[in-house]
Amino acid sequence: MPDYSERFRAGLDFVAEVRGQEVADAMEERLRKRGRRFNEHSVAASYGDVYQREGLELKWREFATIAILAAMGGTESQITIHTHYGLDMGLTPVEIAELMVQVSVYAGAPRGSVGMASVMKAFEERGIEAP
Repeated sequence: MPDYSERFRAGLDFVAEVRGQEVADAMEERLRKRGRRFNEHSVAASYGDVYQREGLELKWREFATIAILAAMGGTESQITIHTHYGLDMGLTPVEIAELMVQVSVYAGAPRGSVGMASVMKAFEERGIEAP
């Protein structure tokens, strides 16, 4: 099994840099409940590797992540979390709402509707009205 510890730490450092130390600490605490192996792999692969690649701005990585999560279904809490990330990285509420319209056409109305409900949760937590 690969040693993820360095990439895991790099991933958490990245989250702390872009979202704040409190968010990184909360993420580490949440993931700790899932076991070390899953925790290290999850953070190392996403935030230690992919999110730090060149070629795509962070806000567009989040845009893609939100779309994929909504299209998959069953990922409501992750959509809400990544909506917060997307807003922090410069996505606008209008862009995110339009993304759910796009999801509803290509992944189906139920997926778009559930995705929008998850987006609305993040908007409500920030006091943002639905566009």
